[in-house]
Amino acid sequence: GIIAGDIANDITGLYAARLQQHQWAHRSAEAALTTEALRTLNTAVVTACDRLDGAADGILENPLQCHFDPATIQCGKPGAPADCLNAEQVETARRMYAPVRRADKSVVSNGLMPGSEVGWTAVLGAEPERNSVEVYRHMVFKDPQWDWKAFQLMPALTAAKTSPLKEVDAVDPNLAQFFARGGKLLMYHGFADPQTPTMNGLDYYTRVGRTVGRASDESIRMFFGPGVGHCEGGIGADTFDMMEPLVAWVERGAAPARIEASKVVDGKTVRTHPMCPYPEVAKYNGSGDLKLASSFSCGAP
Repeated sequence: GIIAGDIANDITGLYAARLQQHQWAHRSAEAALTTEALRTLNTAVVTACDRLDGAADGILENPLQCHFDPATIQCGKPGAPADCLNAEQVETARRMYAPVRRADKSVVSNGLMPGSEVGWTAVLGAEPERNSVEVYRHMVFKDPQWDWKAFQLMPALTAAKTSPLKEVDAVDPNLAQFFARGGKLLMYHGFADPQTPTMNGLDYYTRVGRTVGRASDESIRMFFGPGVGHCEGGIGADTFDMMEPLVAWVERGAAPARIEASKVVDGKTVRTHPMCPYPEVAKYNGSGDLKLASSFSCGAP
């Protein structure tokens, strides 16, 4: 069995997208999203979408249902907060939520989820994310002096096709042989991952199902962590054990139906919450402490 968390299986596309996002966000001084602007954006997202799951707990249970428009907090718009975003910042936010696409409109890498905004500094800082720069500098262009300011999406992707970077990518969805041998793939992803798009993981999970067919029904599961960042962090319950459920699945045939997670701060558990197998989500039972997993049940969104 394999546990795969917050997968970055398409390094070529992911790192190119990060460089493109950084370039776009810094196209002008007015376009950059400051730490303060990201907090404002996140607050507006949570205000708009927190109650969609029936529990006002400050965490987006299923951000796939959140269709927030950053224009609602643009300066000059009715109801915009005092710490509003200018028009250029609004456009940057829209681009961060949207996929990065090739010239033919095909997706290079997906956008980031609503609710992940406070962590975007990892990608949108004064300089681009370091791994992305170093990989394209040394593995694709093979030039220690390559300047990230000269990055262009389509030439970079073209160059990557014949570089050693392609040997790192693992995007083939045909896992039929692995499944036929009894292999199990247990995937998880933080819904508030600010670096590796949650939708990249979901897209791979979906493509495996389409490619392998019904054989995948008993061999692959996808779990999401509401409010959880890149493998850990964020305000959600980010401490959980995937090994025990995987062992039970592989050795005893018991597919995981729910995984208990907790939020630990300074050595103390301050919240517990269930992780549910996609497409199920955790739904508030209507009563009980919102900080206890027992108050939620897994069910259809």
